[in-house]
Amino acid sequence: MNEDIRKDELLQDSSVSQSGTAPDIDTPAEEEDTFILIPDYENTEELDEDQNHRSLLSRRISAEEEIVEIEKTLKKKEKLPFKKAVANFFYHYKWGIVAVVFLVIVIGYGIFSSINKSYDYKAVIFASEQEYSNDLLVEFSNRLEVFGEDVDSNGKTEIKTQYYDLLTTDYYKSIAAQTFHENEFGKEHNFLIIVTDYSAYQYILNVYDEAGNIIGQKPDFFYDFGGGLRWIPLGEDMTGGFEKVGLNKQIGISLYNIDYYDYLQLRDNAEVVKRFDDSKKVLENYLAAHPEITAQYSQQILDTLAAQQAEKEASASGSAQVQG
Repeated sequence: MNEDIRKDELLQDSSVSQSGTAPDIDTPAEEEDTFILIPDYENTEELDEDQNHRSLLSRRISAEEEIVEIEKTLKKKEKLPFKKAVANFFYHYKWGIVAVVFLVIVIGYGIFSSINKSYDYKAVIFASEQEYSNDLLVEFSNRLEVFGEDVDSNGKTEIKTQYYDLLTTDYYKSIAAQTFHENEFGKEHNFLIIVTDYSAYQYILNVYDEAGNIIGQKPDFFYDFGGGLRWIPLGEDMTGGFEKVGLNKQIGISLYNIDYYDYLQLRDNAEVVKRFDDSKKVLENYLAAHPEITAQYSQQILDTLAAQQAEKEASASGSAQVQG
């Protein structure tokens, strides 16, 4: 019986092996190898520190090499002979030197031209309670130049006009003595052409005592163009547009009389005489262009201005009394 069972099991095993069908027996599966990478943090930090150290060391070496090269260059420059050193300097900085030299020449020439600039005529404006700007002085000069001539033969007629406040010390320094000498400010006392408003004209003519009282006049201070014409009223051709900037007072032009101060002996100075004659010609040309201006016409305007001045002073005095 047992032998029969054993034979059956063998036959079954044989049939299974021939058919290629695996027996239904649970067999364990083959195990695969699995790898897990665990970072070595300690070694990584050491690697980073090493790389940083190498980078720093490399930069230091480069800097040291650069310093060595600079020192070599400096030593070469120090060893250059004087002539080569100078040539080397100009080679590197020649355009900068050229620019500086050019600038110095331009500035120097401008200063020299300004100081030594010559004018055919010089005029001065004395006014009260109204100031002439530089632009206005230039405009006035340009208009007056029409009646002048090219005295110095430089191809153009030029008049220099300056302005002085009536009551400043400049008034006395420029009007008291036309001596052609320079004062401490370097201004020449040769303003033979004198422009004034009524108040300034009267102030120059009047003679005052130490208390400031009027004790007389000196009309001969200004040159007489005939019949007592010493103050030539200027018209629109000279003052047009001045009212736009607040200069609405009538002004006149006069010529300083070089014979007034005998003790100065200005007639003995050929330069003074020439300037006087040239300046007189300018005013004569203006009168020729305005035949309506006579001694009588001038006096009428002066009388009108005197009446206006007296009315103004009376009004101011009355206002002061009322307020008092």
